[in-house]
Amino acid sequence: MGGRKGGYPKKPGNHGSQGRAIGAKGGPEQGAALRDRGGRVPLALLWPGSYATGMSSLGYLSIYSLIARRQAFSVERFFWREEGAPLSHETGRPLEDFPVICASLSFECDYWLFWESLRRIGITEPGSPRRDSYLIAVGGIGPWSNPYPVMPIADVILTGEGELGFNDFLDMLSQRWFLENPKREVLSQIAENVRGALVPSALPVELRNGRGREFADALAKATPVVPPRLPYPFPEDYSPPSSPIYAPGAEFSGTKLVEISRGCPYGCRFCLAGSVYRPHRPWEARKVLEAIGSPNPWDGRPVFPKGSPVGLVSPAVADHPHFSYILDSLVGEGRKVSFSSLRLSALTEEICSLFAKGKVKGIALAPETGSECLREAINKNVSDALVMEKLRMLADAGLSRLKLYFMIGLPGEKDSDLLAIRELTKRMLAALRGRKRSPQLTLSVANFAPKPHTAFEDAPFPEEVELLRKGEYLKKLIGPLGGVDLKLEQPAATIVQALLSRGGPESFILVDSMRAVRGKPKALLRFVGYRDAAKERFDQLHLRPWRIIAPTTGIGYLEREKGLAEEGLPSAPCPVGLSCGNCGACDSLIGRDIP
Repeated sequence: MGGRKGGYPKKPGNHGSQGRAIGAKGGPEQGAALRDRGGRVPLALLWPGSYATGMSSLGYLSIYSLIARRQAFSVERFFWREEGAPLSHETGRPLEDFPVICASLSFECDYWLFWESLRRIGITEPGSPRRDSYLIAVGGIGPWSNPYPVMPIADVILTGEGELGFNDFLDMLSQRWFLENPKREVLSQIAENVRGALVPSALPVELRNGRGREFADALAKATPVVPPRLPYPFPEDYSPPSSPIYAPGAEFSGTKLVEISRGCPYGCRFCLAGSVYRPHRPWEARKVLEAIGSPNPWDGRPVFPKGSPVGLVSPAVADHPHFSYILDSLVGEGRKVSFSSLRLSALTEEICSLFAKGKVKGIALAPETGSECLREAINKNVSDALVMEKLRMLADAGLSRLKLYFMIGLPGEKDSDLLAIRELTKRMLAALRGRKRSPQLTLSVANFAPKPHTAFEDAPFPEEVELLRKGEYLKKLIGPLGGVDLKLEQPAATIVQALLSRGGPESFILVDSMRAVRGKPKALLRFVGYRDAAKERFDQLHLRPWRIIAPTTGIGYLEREKGLAEEGLPSAPCPVGLSCGNCGACDSLIGRDIP
């Protein structure tokens, strides 16, 4: 491998500690684990996006925490730079100085940013001499759901929940034996000893580069990687992931993010996060509050100023059994509390009164569709009557700013479903105005993109011309209402996302082509010759390449849910507690095989 025995870059001179790294456009940040490199493994943690978005990603920050807790590592953060090679946010060192490069990948359309960052330090095609000098590992929900788009550029793909597989990975690297051994031996040991690790070089060549029947046969014979997940109840020595660094320059400026629960009990048939993180597992309220106020374990100092804003993170925030208690505790401290969208059925009078007490003025809700029948088909079992009942509760609590998430292009959707979006919006506006308020409604409309490991994984995604037509139709429907800000997702971006989410060995071509067109979705589709009429040529749906990763739920469950969707029927949410036996997601947590 050249150079030293391990072939990794030589350790540069120490640059010293800055004491504090500087937050982008927000003054100094606090809490970074700045360490001298002496005797430690230098590890770069890369986010394929801006500082502002990376420091607002709890997934990225929780991986940073896992590394920073260990004295064996010197971890430094890297973010996307428009020009030049990536530089460490902490010290300004170039990425090429780090023998271990890790990345957190959540969004398919950002994969090219990671690939371009590697190319800028001379890491090009697999097998190149430069590539052998680095150990490159990726994780995140994107590669977990389908590793194929990044398989050629990653030595290790870590699936599952980071507290397990990523910690296994760090256990091996902290021994430093990897620096003195050939890379192929290191990867072999990782493949054998790291839970949920997929090592591309250990796969048969037919699984990595095969086409057609050759690939299908190899996939059918392969043993899927099983992503590890934390057991529930969570072990006493685990705490909820929370942001370790006070970052005024983040999107959620200076906000302490904390995971309140993992997974979702409802099983919306389009939702990847709700599928792979099943079952719904709330953290103890005590641990959530402790995580908000606790100091960093690597220096024992409090980082966030007293009374800092708090962001509660979960696919189902209000479904935490003690959400009211947590919210009351934070509001009682005078903290500003934010969260992602709330499920309407989980709202109560008590929660709404706490919103009023905390002077919450805006909130996000996700009806997803305007019609009840389509909601039932996607398993979003919320009636119009319930929507209006909860809206009035929110209005009585003083909320006047609402963000509503909708989706178009869903399987079985008709124009009447789009018309129902207008009618529901109209009724909501009237209810808010009836309370003598000047409501501010934002309709954020996404396009449906089928995701692996969900009930809609086999669904066709709409043609670009059809999504454009539906978007224009919605504009005509919503425009005359007044007081509504309509935001439509670009169809080309959805198509690229869908192609990557279900792609096989050929899908890296799309990642590399995105680099060539600087990530512009429309330019990419022209560049690769994509046409609606010829999309089967780009779609590996019939092979299901993502089956190289075992789904959290049983495959039989996904088939049953697909059948219920076709009949327009909802299914029951997860009951409180584990192991109802319905989807099988709990079975692996208690030692049973998934059906």
